[in-house]
Amino acid sequence: MKKLLLLAFAAFAFAACSDDDKMPTPPQLETISFSEVELGSDGYLWGKTLATDVDGSLEFEGVIYKEGSASFLSYFSDFGGVWDTWCKFAMSACHDKTTFGTDNQFSVYTTADDGQNKFAVAYDMKGMGPGYTFNPAIEFSTVVTPVSLRIANNTWTYLYLTATKYSDFSVAIIGFNGETETGTIEVPLASDNKVVADWKTVGLDKLGAVTKIVFSVECDDVMAPTYFCIDDFAYTE
Repeated sequence: MKKLLLLAFAAFAFAACSDDDKMPTPPQLETISFSEVELGSDGYLWGKTLATDVDGSLEFEGVIYKEGSASFLSYFSDFGGVWDTWCKFAMSACHDKTTFGTDNQFSVYTTADDGQNKFAVAYDMKGMGPGYTFNPAIEFSTVVTPVSLRIANNTWTYLYLTATKYSDFSVAIIGFNGETETGTIEVPLASDNKVVADWKTVGLDKLGAVTKIVFSVECDDVMAPTYFCIDDFAYTE
């Protein structure tokens, strides 16, 4: 009898171990902090750095930075040497909180930052046609589930909004799985005469499983510079 009980116990233990071996691996959290991006001597990387000649114009359209499954898109053209135009994403470590205008379009405005971290600058170039062609976008090589990111005002945007005082400014974060929209999260960066002055953590669970994230700036002042910054983008696969 004891021998039978021992055999039964051994069989049970073996079955339990076999079941454990078949347990699915929990999803791995990936966090993109942009620490590996290589910046220029001026402290940023944008499409102009990677541009090549296309019919007499310097142009770039493609991936400005890739980490893990995520690709950050960017666009640049100098329109035949007439003027420099860019949109979508650039990479930066600029922390000038006082200079107004395009000369400081790659800086983040945060009061609690040590001036050392790298981040992504997003520029939503409005008025260039239908759809999301010129919106900042992140594309993924596989289906992922976004978890969170940090978002902050760009310095030029912050100084403009604090000067005008009456503009509401927000960023819509839109998820897509293929061509199907999965959800939208609205993130206010200025409202009720108050402008966000630090990094703000945003949960992204509402987006669900995605293959692309698109960002769209919404502001009631058409003259406002439509920039913002993101960092520490976390997702699971």
